[in-house]
Amino acid sequence: MRIIQGLRGVICPLVIGCSMVVLSALAGAEPTVQSELITREAGISPRLRLGAFAGHWNQRLSFFTVTGADPVIAEGQADNDLILGGRFVQLHGFAQVGDTNHESLNIIGFDEATGLFTLYAADNMSENASSAHGEFDPESRTFTLTGYVLDREGIEGYSYQVTYTFESIDRFDVRVLKILPTGSTVKLLEVENSRI
Repeated sequence: MRIIQGLRGVICPLVIGCSMVVLSALAGAEPTVQSELITREAGISPRLRLGAFAGHWNQRLSFFTVTGADPVIAEGQADNDLILGGRFVQLHGFAQVGDTNHESLNIIGFDEATGLFTLYAADNMSENASSAHGEFDPESRTFTLTGYVLDREGIEGYSYQVTYTFESIDRFDVRVLKILPTGSTVKLLEVENSRI
């Protein structure tokens, strides 16, 4: 699980990592018509949909570290590759966040046993990692995953939600929200990804 401290925790790994989501595709087969990967049709294989994340991306990251204040903006890139015979997608991101070189790694796959997409996220700015699970909505072309992050002592934490929404085959947006005990949310991160 992932600890959050300032720009660390879920925000950093999911910021770049989000854009670096490791998604699965058909076993070993890279899709030939990428526009079909994000179609609104419901009959597409879950693993095939994940192939839409593969490729090289420019990123614009907005970190919301103080409620009501302007976000911290960073630019970066992500290299997302199908791995393990095309069953997963690995999102590997790099960005300059202030004076820090940030690197993150996210992996997304489809769990046949639960019927859910799963995410594992880690980065070079903290000592732990986070995981989440969720579904894809073909109507909105959005992956929605939820998870839980512990604090540094491993005692308390909070729930979070990350969404990946495809505007087109060449652009997807990522949003990370902290879920408060009341059910309301606080924005932590937004990432705009444009295919290179």
